Amino acid sequence: MLGNNKPCIVQGMGSIRLKMFNGQETLLIGVRYVPKLKRNLISINMFDTLAYTTQIEHGMMKIFKDSVMIAKGIKMNGLYILDGSTIIAQVVVASQNQHDKTNLWHMRLGRVSEKGLLELAKQNLLNGDKIENLHFL
Repeated sequence: MLGNNKPCIVQGMGSIRLKMFNGQETLLIGVRYVPKLKRNLISINMFDTLAYTTQIEHGMMKIFKDSVMIAKGIKMNGLYILDGSTIIAQVVVASQNQHDKTNLWHMRLGRVSEKGLLELAKQNLLNGDKIENLHFL
């Protein structure tokens, strides 16, 4: 779901490599491929989960790993635009079997529970995909 409560279809997951302002490269894993988005979006929560530190003040955002700044961006139209570019993108498009779709929805929604997935499917919020039991190794 986007900020305006409109759904957008995630067609796959993958990894991207970013080249930052200082030439350093950063690999982001588990990114979602959403073709209808006009811009690439990066979640601050993802950086936090990876033990990065984010500092935001005066319209400037800086992201640190072990006290070394690895990314920076400036605020424009309510979003922080990173100073860097995508150099490699590898996406795995979701397969069509129901079990894989269940696991894909589980990952897309931040590891939502099976019960939560069933409720979302009941409300027809999963593009008509049927939900099966989640299996963990």
